[in-house]
Amino acid sequence: MERKIPPKPVRPQQLSDEVAERFISGAPDQKPTAPPAPAPAAQPEPAVPRTLRKRKEPVTMTLDPAILAEFDELAAGMGLSRAAATGMAMRRMIDEEKAKRR
Repeated sequence: MERKIPPKPVRPQQLSDEVAERFISGAPDQKPTAPPAPAPAAQPEPAVPRTLRKRKEPVTMTLDPAILAEFDELAAGMGLSRAAATGMAMRRMIDEEKAKRR
C-alpha cells in the first residue's frame, strides 16, 4: 500500500498594509480604539482576599462500584458534579448528626 503525502499548503500572496490592518481590526480580540462608555455606577461586591479563601482538600477514596454508579447517576440528574454532590452529602450528614446531638 502506497502512502500519500498531502501537498504543501499554498502561501497567500503578500497582503498590503491596508488589507492587513482591516483584517486585524476586524478580529474579535481586537481592542477598541475608543474607550467604552462607563458602566452605570453599580457597587461591585468586594473581592474576598486570597488569604481568607478556603482551599479545598483533595481526597482519595475507594468505593463500591455499584454505589458509585448510582451516586454518579443521581448527581448527574441533579446537574451536579461528583465532587459537588459528595460535598453536599457530607454537609447533610454533618448537619443531621449535629441536630441529633442537640
